[in-house]
Amino acid sequence: MAVTSAHLISYDHEHDLMPLVLANCHYSFEMGVGTKIEYDFAGMERQLIDRFLCYKSKIEIHQYLKVDLMVYRTEVTNVSVFNKLQGNIPQEHLNSAVKKQICEELRSLPDVCETLDNLNIAISFLKTTGGNPAMPIHRFIEETLRMDKSLLSQKARQTCELRHARSLWLLLSFLKSRLLVDYQHATEAVIETLPNGFYEDLPNEVKSSFGEYMHHLSTEKLSNLLELLHEFLLLRVAVQENPDDDDFVDTRKYRLFESLKQYIELSESPVLEPVILNGSPTGLLYEHGAKAWVLANETLLRKIGTRRRS
Repeated sequence: MAVTSAHLISYDHEHDLMPLVLANCHYSFEMGVGTKIEYDFAGMERQLIDRFLCYKSKIEIHQYLKVDLMVYRTEVTNVSVFNKLQGNIPQEHLNSAVKKQICEELRSLPDVCETLDNLNIAISFLKTTGGNPAMPIHRFIEETLRMDKSLLSQKARQTCELRHARSLWLLLSFLKSRLLVDYQHATEAVIETLPNGFYEDLPNEVKSSFGEYMHHLSTEKLSNLLELLHEFLLLRVAVQENPDDDDFVDTRKYRLFESLKQYIELSESPVLEPVILNGSPTGLLYEHGAKAWVLANETLLRKIGTRRRS
């Protein structure tokens, strides 16, 4: 197979390797001897493989093989990772009041990105090691992983426990996307985990009917739809099969809101009732999902009278 940039592995010594080493250190103290440090090399090896290698394809090395020099960082917090996390630590939803306060405290894009990066590191360990569901996330990051900073929201530090890791990740990712749109980033940069071909513009007729549908939604319902659609794009639409597989199915032409309705019906605590999707345009497909989300965000901003940053 041809080697692409996606096969490469990049890592940061301070943020990727040191927390892994520290998490696999066992300290003991003996009188007259002092502190003794033992390393769990087997555990370290498992986590290295799980985090950096298991999602990569095998490369057959041929003579004169050329690989472009670049930095590539794989997306580790996808649906398969959350399934593993759920198996080790049953996950629960944050309530709307807590989520609202976290959003109010994290208004800066750098703060959101730093908090999300720290949470990504924590999740990459938790999906393998598990932990006490009631342990505060910031304590795990700061005390177990020995990282200097963790959650930059005071409310998140006070409220979010390991059982809220998935819910907090979804909230931070949602907030990050909204801020990126606010700063007029391209749609491909806002929701970057979607495959090529899923950033198509809405046809004029579909765009018009979608706008009419959103016009009749209250601000609260549109806000909930925006959050749920973002989750659906990240955890369902972005999950693609290998095009080379015999049973590959191209999902680009799937009806977006029909699948979203099924997703809501299977959710334990949906933020939106399925009936709200009645009247949504049937011509809205997976391939329009990213642009539809950006359009919904712009519509919500107009409804609440918020000006975009310049």
